[in-house]
Amino acid sequence: MNESEFWDKKAEGPAKYYYGLVNNPDEKLYRMHVFALSLLGDASGKKVLDMGCGLGGNSCWLAKKGAAVSAIDISPVNIEKAAGWAAENGVKVDARVMDCEKLAFADKSFDLVFGSFILHHIDIEKAAPEIRRVLKGGGKAVFVENSGDNPLLMFFRDRVLPVFGLRKSSPSEYPLTAARVRAAEKYLGEATAHYPELVFFRLCASYFFRDAHWACAFFSSIDDMLFWFKSARKLSYYKILEFTLK
Repeated sequence: MNESEFWDKKAEGPAKYYYGLVNNPDEKLYRMHVFALSLLGDASGKKVLDMGCGLGGNSCWLAKKGAAVSAIDISPVNIEKAAGWAAENGVKVDARVMDCEKLAFADKSFDLVFGSFILHHIDIEKAAPEIRRVLKGGGKAVFVENSGDNPLLMFFRDRVLPVFGLRKSSPSEYPLTAARVRAAEKYLGEATAHYPELVFFRLCASYFFRDAHWACAFFSSIDDMLFWFKSARKLSYYKILEFTLK
């Protein structure tokens, strides 16, 4: 199964938009996305590219803020649903099936680029120059991403989950290590990493308790206590990368 087929299959069935934004009923992920979108600043009147738009929650959110949004995804099913969600909300989104590594846009087309869990599914060495090409000078790119920096989580991901048959990644998915972030920085400039939420023990609720409400609440409370220790925040499996072009 290739990447497009994987996401087409994942998008089957009714689309869900929790808080009109994320497709996962998780307060932490919702708050992370609100924080990440806030880093873009006032998007009104700006041209924004939503890379790997998925079901289009972020695209619609930005369009409601007055942005001219182009949304791309490798999955035709995702694009169909993203366009439908925008129409349902009375906003216009230019939704297209497109490879993030081969952007069919002119140079300096966008003021802002946004992505939710997309960088760790694509070849950064191919995608980063394309992002740089279509982004205007002084423009900003913000990505909600996973993190490959925590060796304990990487051990859990690579050695424990496969034993239980719980690894359900797409064909091209990989942990976003510091080395891969540096590869993006060659084209996009130095990244500022943000950790507005700590997601560490919370993963246990997803993998072993099927996101049962009590499990989410219990493990999230442990993460929230750890969050008060600034040094512990980098343990999070999720982070936000902010690039500002010179």
